[in-house]
Amino acid sequence: MALSNGVYELAFSLPAFLSTFCLAEPPSSATRLPKRKREIADKLDGVAAETRRVSPSQPVEKAAQPDPSTRQQRRNRRRRASRKAKVPSVLSKRRALYRKAETIASKLASTSLPHSTQGYMGSTKSARAPSHLPSSPQACSSGSLPPGVDDMAHPRLLSLLRSGYRLVHSSGEAALFLDCDDRIIGWRTGIVGGKANEARWDAQNAELSIALEELARKLPRQTGTPSGVSRDSWKTWAPKVHRDYAECHHGILERQPLLDLVYPRDADEALPFASLTANLGPQTICKSHRDIKNKANGGVCTIKTLGPYNSKRGGHIVLHELGLIIEMRPGDVIFFPSAVITHETIPIGPDEKRYSLVWYSAAGLFRWRDADFRSLRSWEQQEPNGYSAHQKLGEERWTGGWKKFSTLADLVAQTKGSSLVR
Repeated sequence: MALSNGVYELAFSLPAFLSTFCLAEPPSSATRLPKRKREIADKLDGVAAETRRVSPSQPVEKAAQPDPSTRQQRRNRRRRASRKAKVPSVLSKRRALYRKAETIASKLASTSLPHSTQGYMGSTKSARAPSHLPSSPQACSSGSLPPGVDDMAHPRLLSLLRSGYRLVHSSGEAALFLDCDDRIIGWRTGIVGGKANEARWDAQNAELSIALEELARKLPRQTGTPSGVSRDSWKTWAPKVHRDYAECHHGILERQPLLDLVYPRDADEALPFASLTANLGPQTICKSHRDIKNKANGGVCTIKTLGPYNSKRGGHIVLHELGLIIEMRPGDVIFFPSAVITHETIPIGPDEKRYSLVWYSAAGLFRWRDADFRSLRSWEQQEPNGYSAHQKLGEERWTGGWKKFSTLADLVAQTKGSSLVR
């Protein structure tokens, strides 16, 4: 329009231009002009006439626009179609994971594990060793080793294997740990994206190891720091347990806005844990123990191992009640109920480094939620009848928490139904 306006103004200043520079007065139609000037005038008159057709005073008719409501309807239909298309994709991916996962059965009666009276926490009482294992694996030095074990592995690893513990190799696929009722009470995740993504996965974990090593040089003690471990594995293998954690933590955040999860509360892929510890080593190992103050009834903790170390010789995580030794390559992630399963780490070589990230939630948060977000003392003072009824349900709460762990048959059946447990 700027060009058109400019032409428009130039054309209608022609009489003044001719009056000033060519004639004493504006020419009439009968005035004879020199041939060259007449040609110029005719061209300018043509431009002026064309300009009048597109003059701002005469708005141009626009093409008919579609009804906005119609456009919104089409947009909504596309969105609904997109959402429908995604559901089969999620289902098919989970079915593939269920088929490829390694299942490791055990005779562990999970509900018989030591626990507190109210069922929220573990207990300091000694847990019973698996019936097929000797009570003191350290004392067993004989026996053959299973195939694929490095003879140069740490003596502690070799001793446990000779005493009857089972070694679970890191194959890149998920490994599921079952109790005597076939419930999945723990699992080691596979490589995100499958074996085809192994090189990229290893490179990302190497970068994260370097970042933790840099953090270890700057900080004098353990600290919390976020790292990318997706909730998808948790929702795949224990969806009811994941939902319990999410509901508890978001309920607390609604009432305590100054608090937050490990990740921003609007991060969809965040793990709903209250705490994250970065063990900066540089040789992170632990002796045999249980984290009894973590949630015990239907609870898990998550461990991601990192660092340059030979995972065939050391760095394994031992789950004593299950009689398992879990090989942990740098970058592997494991979920298990650390409050009631006695666990330890196999030491690594003297020149190696091993770090770990540990996500967990205290059992007291769930007790606070069940008490309508108040202390037990306040509950007893305000509603003595409700408090008394709650205290009597400790054993029921304990067994009910374990029922939140799914069996593989349950998970497969859900993928054949109309919806998934979210």
